[in-house]
Amino acid sequence: MRGIDIADSKNRNTEVLYFSPAEKKKIRFISEHGEETKTQKLIKTGKSLSQLLSAVEGDTAALAEALIEGDPEIDLELVGKYAGTVNKVYINSDLEVVHRVEKKEWVYSPKGELIEERKPKHLVANVKESTFPVKGAKYFPKKEIFNKFIFTRKYQLRHTDGLSFDFLFGIAKELHEKDSMLLMGAGAKGNEPLVFDDGGKPYRAFLEGKIEEDRYLLVMHLSNLELKALPND
Repeated sequence: MRGIDIADSKNRNTEVLYFSPAEKKKIRFISEHGEETKTQKLIKTGKSLSQLLSAVEGDTAALAEALIEGDPEIDLELVGKYAGTVNKVYINSDLEVVHRVEKKEWVYSPKGELIEERKPKHLVANVKESTFPVKGAKYFPKKEIFNKFIFTRKYQLRHTDGLSFDFLFGIAKELHEKDSMLLMGAGAKGNEPLVFDDGGKPYRAFLEGKIEEDRYLLVMHLSNLELKALPND
């Protein structure tokens, strides 16, 4: 669990915990002998299309014949081996490891047209700054939010003591009664997206609250993708 400094509608703020709720496994796979199976990573690799064409000097007919007669795309020394701890690497079109890369961000319009190419910005985490706590910016009806944004992850908020319990319960009660979700923002004006880790992605965070008797549930739904209608030509 990690901490987040959050403010309520009265501009009172405190640090609470947030965590990713574990999802219970709903499906189990059983073998024909009644034994429970498990997932195992295996190496599934081969040669790229450009490598295969290079071996036959670009002759697609010869490549098709080679694929029928044998398995030139499979590396028999690697395919099927168990994969243990692995590291992420970058490769080129020939499946060769690249040691120096230049990262770029491509920004597209709703029509799918490239409008900007830029270097990625290194963002600094901003969810644990007591000077500018994360606070609510705008209320949205729930049905409007779920039809407008794609949520990629969620975090549940948890209190640390009796005072923070009352604090979070009050926020959850307000959202429950409004039947709305609250757009949360960071920074001095509370209008900046949330960044949870240094170098991480910016997210729009929508806070959902529910209460039942003396219990509460507060969940931050994170989105970095908005659904927009295509403009009419």
